[in-house]
Amino acid sequence: MRQSDFPPPAPLTDRALAVIVDAIIVAVPIIIATIYRPESLLGLRSELVITAFVVSYFTLLEWSLGYTPGKAIFDLRVVTLSGDDISFIQSLQRNLLRILDGTAFYLVGILVAHYNPKRQRLGDLWAETIVVSTKTLNLFKRTAQPQSEAR
Repeated sequence: MRQSDFPPPAPLTDRALAVIVDAIIVAVPIIIATIYRPESLLGLRSELVITAFVVSYFTLLEWSLGYTPGKAIFDLRVVTLSGDDISFIQSLQRNLLRILDGTAFYLVGILVAHYNPKRQRLGDLWAETIVVSTKTLNLFKRTAQPQSEAR
């Protein structure tokens, strides 16, 4: 696939800042639950609940909207390599691997994306998705239209 066959990837700095915003949003209910019911967040069961919550947050928002609040702030969107909306399965795939990508404060995901021309982390590679700027996505879609449709 040539570079022009897929939308240009979003800058890694914007993606990192979006993850920080989303991490804060996800952390708030977890912190509140810990303050009011600390015994409920101890042990393996709570780790599974927190993991399911985090994966659900990203999966459902990216599938239904194409973005999370953090991505929206930085004008980012998750799309297929052809620039279309992602499916539920693609969203689930990319976010199940977020656990691996997020290792060592996202060092794994950052390194994989840095050395990938499409700036894809492991989850994106498995799901065949890409994170793009909404501005460049719109331009990509306009220039990718066949000339007969553009008229």
